[in-house]
Amino acid sequence: MRLETENARTDIDLAAGGRLASFVVDGRELLVTSDPSTFNWGCYAMVPFAGRLRDGRFAYAGRTWQMPLNMPPHAMH
Repeated sequence: MRLETENARTDIDLAAGGRLASFVVDGRELLVTSDPSTFNWGCYAMVPFAGRLRDGRFAYAGRTWQMPLNMPPHAMH
């Protein structure tokens, strides 16, 4: 799957779990795009957040958001 704008393009490898397989900005590739190891190329978008959210809460735009506590007492990506 490819997403593209005038100055940027990203290729998403759906067969590899939605991995960003390529990310090109202004003609320059920003990712390692191949490697024999599945761990050494591309990247995964950590959305809606990366890592741990203390108590599963964060504030944005004047509002507090509560995420599911999937690793109590915190929320993990």
